[in-house]
Amino acid sequence: DHIPKPRDAYPNRDRSNGKSFLWTVLRDPTERLVSSFFFFQVTRENVQPFDHNFIQALESSNSINAPNYYADWLSLQSMDTFNPDDPVDFMNQILSDYDFIAVSSRMDESAVALSMLLNISLADVLYLSSKTSGSSGGFDLYRGNCTYIVPSFVSPGMQEYFQSETFQQRIH
Repeated sequence: DHIPKPRDAYPNRDRSNGKSFLWTVLRDPTERLVSSFFFFQVTRENVQPFDHNFIQALESSNSINAPNYYADWLSLQSMDTFNPDDPVDFMNQILSDYDFIAVSSRMDESAVALSMLLNISLADVLYLSSKTSGSSGGFDLYRGNCTYIVPSFVSPGMQEYFQSETFQQRIH
């Protein structure tokens, strides 16, 4: 989930619900933000992984760091089409648009639930973790080459920032 959603692209908006199965995987927002910082800033832009650089990157206007990242990414319609005073209606629309939403930190359980929902054997459900491939590199689509991906970590300063009211308001 390190790719920003194209602003004008809602490719699944007109899908046929009876002929398709729309599902996605959600990740813990804090883990996603740390991973995004290390993937884009540290690995690609050679930004030093200091606390102040992390906070500065997080508070930038980058769509990947946006407070409503998941709501915007998952929505099949523009957020502008919903009443900002009724976020529950907006989130309920997202939930009704998807047939299944898995949780990355609970992939085993999500795979079981998916197999039950689709009425298929668990042996027919395969998922591979990108974090256990044994590789520390990845293909950089923008540069057209393989790039060493700097492993992410959470410093004590980052952990302190995660406890702050500023950060808590951002992810809730």
